[in-house]
Amino acid sequence: MGALLAKFTGTGGRDLLELREAAPPQASEPEALAAYQRAEAALEHAEFSLEFLRAYKANDKLVQQALGSPNDPKVRQEAFEGMFPNVEGIRGFYELSSEINSAVGDILRLVAPVAMRGGTPLSSEQALVAKLAALFEVIFLFDWAKMSQPAVQNDFSFYRRELSKNMNNPNVPVDDSMASAISMFVAQGSPLLTALANDLSLLSKQYRELVPYLADFSNLAAQSAPQYSNKGSFPDSDGLQTLLLSSVVAAVLYDKIDVIGAFTKSSPVSMKRVVQGVRQWDSEFSNAALSTLQYSSRNFSSAPSSVRKLFP
Repeated sequence: MGALLAKFTGTGGRDLLELREAAPPQASEPEALAAYQRAEAALEHAEFSLEFLRAYKANDKLVQQALGSPNDPKVRQEAFEGMFPNVEGIRGFYELSSEINSAVGDILRLVAPVAMRGGTPLSSEQALVAKLAALFEVIFLFDWAKMSQPAVQNDFSFYRRELSKNMNNPNVPVDDSMASAISMFVAQGSPLLTALANDLSLLSKQYRELVPYLADFSNLAAQSAPQYSNKGSFPDSDGLQTLLLSSVVAAVLYDKIDVIGAFTKSSPVSMKRVVQGVRQWDSEFSNAALSTLQYSSRNFSSAPSSVRKLFP
């Protein structure tokens, strides 16, 4: 994942987003340092979870054996316990979502009010924005990988059905109280994005600058991508990917949270620029990014024809 840095000075003309390393927050900014470290921990967890998800092996045989022997408690118990490694991984997905939500919320709570009021930027702002972009990027990558793994939901559904018959098993990786929440989580088409939108919707009631900042961030990332790409400012394709995917995720978050959404003519999100940037991107994820904008958003039907015609 590329390191994305930006200097935000309000909603007017601003510097482009830059790619370079930024020094992490110092102890003199304890809140910023805590948010930065929380983001680093979430990204480390995300790397492990994404690897596990992409290599996920369905337990179809165990389920079939259990369903084929409904009156054999030994077979059903073996199938139930054989599901534990996958369920532990799925629990990790759910825990990752909570970690990402906390990290993103903390960063936005610190950066958005200052940025949108045009105040003096935090000295740690660049480092925090870099982590924010990386978190948005991994949200996209995880949710897209999850869409190609229907076995995640199937396996957990089987585990949850059998859990009621195995409540006395001392080794269950997920108890009944947590199983309900995880079941709802994995049932989402875009679980990380949906969970984050729900959390930020609540947080935005306290921090009003949060939602406008998402639009501002999306615009800046989309605006920067082609110009930096053309100038060869990216050391590799990872930087361009970070810019474009974080722009897409920020736009969808804005659309999910804002009353009017991101697709109307009056929206502050430069949706045409976001879509055009993705369309011009030579990547395996370009079509996936367009699909995320179209199908994970809430108000795509409100998009003007000039934007809708940009989609396949």
